[in-house]
Amino acid sequence: MRSVGKIGFIGGGNMAEALVKGLLKGTFPARDIVVSELSDARRQVLRGRYGVGVTFDNRDLVETCSVVVLAVKPQNLDEALEDCAGQFNGDKLLISVLAGVSTERLAAFFENPPRVVRSMPNTPALVGEGATGLSPGRTATADDLMTARHLFETVGTVQVVRELQLDAVTGLSGSGPAYVFTIIEALADGGVVACPHGAGRTPRAPRRGKAGGGGGGRAGESGAARGRGAGGGGGDDGADGRRMTAPRADAPRPRPRA
Repeated sequence: MRSVGKIGFIGGGNMAEALVKGLLKGTFPARDIVVSELSDARRQVLRGRYGVGVTFDNRDLVETCSVVVLAVKPQNLDEALEDCAGQFNGDKLLISVLAGVSTERLAAFFENPPRVVRSMPNTPALVGEGATGLSPGRTATADDLMTARHLFETVGTVQVVRELQLDAVTGLSGSGPAYVFTIIEALADGGVVACPHGAGRTPRAPRRGKAGGGGGGRAGESGAARGRGAGGGGGDDGADGRRMTAPRADAPRPRPRA
């Protein structure tokens, strides 16, 4: 990655950690990475694991970093920027990973807005196999877009799109992997329900959750975990409501009709 000065992360969650790992793997120096995180325990984990700088003060981070990655949840946006908006200016590059928050809305937070690039990564970035959509704001330069591209290429592939397409990117590549993972888990659990003595695992407990853009949450309970499978894929109740069990291995088999 080309020299861009210090890179700061507002928010020290999974996506920020994935990008930190990618930067370090790409030989970006740990001394030039700073993470602002409210949780003291999380700060200690990031500092101990990666040797990066940590802080709880967003204002200090913005003042010392030329590139700032905004990696908080969308509902925490106001809280994250209210104390540090005054430290931003046109010399700063702000890269957002917030789902559903436009570059225009971000720019409206600042009296002297930074250059903004909006991104939508997905959870496979956590293992270096992500797919990220990028869109530059009105004042972002070609160099800004290249900086953001190099950042996200450390954790996977990158595609530049128009901003009006990023909501579709959020629904497809952003949330899609979580739904696929849930389907795979449901199929595996269905096999355990059908053949509990030879599967080598037990079904997972019922889950509820969301598959959010870039968040990688689960898209609700798996069919097998709820006790019903779609299309015969692992449920344990028949169409008439009677309990269904897998046949025993030593049960007599019906003879074919002549």
